Amino acid sequence: MSSKDKSKFKMFLKTTKSAGAAGERTLRPEFENELRPEQPIAQRCKMLKELGDQHLHNINLDETAITKLWHLTNDLIVPNKPAETRQIALSFYKRLIHTQYKSLTLMREKFFLVIQNHEAHEDLRHLLELLDTLTENGKDITNFEEKIGKFMLLWIPAITDASLLCPYLDMLVNLIKFNAAHLDKDILVGIVQNACELSCTVADDDTGLQCLTILELVIGYTIFPSETLHLCIVTLCRTVNHARYCQASFKVCPGIICTH
Repeated sequence: MSSKDKSKFKMFLKTTKSAGAAGERTLRPEFENELRPEQPIAQRCKMLKELGDQHLHNINLDETAITKLWHLTNDLIVPNKPAETRQIALSFYKRLIHTQYKSLTLMREKFFLVIQNHEAHEDLRHLLELLDTLTENGKDITNFEEKIGKFMLLWIPAITDASLLCPYLDMLVNLIKFNAAHLDKDILVGIVQNACELSCTVADDDTGLQCLTILELVIGYTIFPSETLHLCIVTLCRTVNHARYCQASFKVCPGIICTH
């Protein structure tokens, strides 16, 4: 066989292998065995990294297999596990959601509840990234439409303390744009109150501008809550005198006038 023929044969084998992997719908037994809770944690974490980095993008699991992966690994994210172990598992879930997004239905709510109920503060950045992936940066909240608004409000103090406001507010912008119908009045009141407070107190101008964008979106995409009108006007009277905020503040003002 000539070198050219050998090259073609190798390419054929590679293509055939990839096509076969892409058709996989169930979890391979060797993966399952390596991830079982009775295995050493270091071994399980190594398997998670390998599965996430080398295999998930080549396979198309059904939700039964995804659920099985969850049951095999959810003990790794409990508070008494080392931070490194928890974060490896959370990173794996992020990769799992990203690569198997179209297969997720009921597991969407399960992953949301993981984020909502997780208690280890040092994992906050990983949880925010996980929510970003699960919602496509705030655009898709299927199966937890009634829960996410309140959760996002309750999350603000921890997000602020962890200096994660910028990615959080990016997600909140899309949440309002694409899911305004699912945000109840009390949630909108909380969003406006926090946006007003942050726009006047944060040191980072870009974050302040994000808050003004949120005010503009609440006015444009929802029924603006009258309870927050006075606070919003006071805020705009302050921000309009800030050089970086002036133009953004003027963009919000016509909406306030037209709304009320």
